[in-house]
Amino acid sequence: MGILDDGLFGGFRGKTGALVGRKVNGQSVITASYRKSGRMNRDSLPAQLLVLPMMVSFLSPIKELIALGFRKYKKHQTAFSAAVSYNLRHAIVYNGTEPLIDCSELCYSKGAVLTNLVTVIMMDEGGSLIFSWSAGTQADQMDLGTFLLYDEDAQLFYVERDAARRHEEIYFFTLPPGIAGHRLHGYMSYSAAEGKGQSDTMYASYVIV
Repeated sequence: MGILDDGLFGGFRGKTGALVGRKVNGQSVITASYRKSGRMNRDSLPAQLLVLPMMVSFLSPIKELIALGFRKYKKHQTAFSAAVSYNLRHAIVYNGTEPLIDCSELCYSKGAVLTNLVTVIMMDEGGSLIFSWSAGTQADQMDLGTFLLYDEDAQLFYVERDAARRHEEIYFFTLPPGIAGHRLHGYMSYSAAEGKGQSDTMYASYVIV
């Protein structure tokens, strides 16, 4: 409650509505009452508000790959925005209230080109990871395979675009140095031989090198 010291047109002391009156060096001063900032500490934000920047940061290094893999969505939104939305729906899991990215659900490519089962990636003696798959008989054997590795420990992506034909059924992915003991997730997708389509992302499991 405010107190009028000098009548109706004088200053007041205390709080009245959104105003605060006080004396400073003999003069009446009126200020707005203090309001807490609407900005919240990051640690106090609900988990749901953290997943968008987390996903954007996660996918940003493979924007060029997504621009190709999600290009059919450009009529409605950017390819990258479409990929972020898709992965928010399918690749977010929670450990209690903490949001995490499920690497096995990562999707950088969506399309109608036929997919196949990609085997577990294996280490060979030459320091490569082996992607192996069955080409099948219904798909175009000249479709081009793109291969992606995600190093979960270093949080880095490695990409080999259009690196093998479907009919080859095997690809040796040369590993960078210094990743012994790291967990690597492997993915594969196809670009149509005639260049007019993409396949869905295929997850090939993970290996610890």
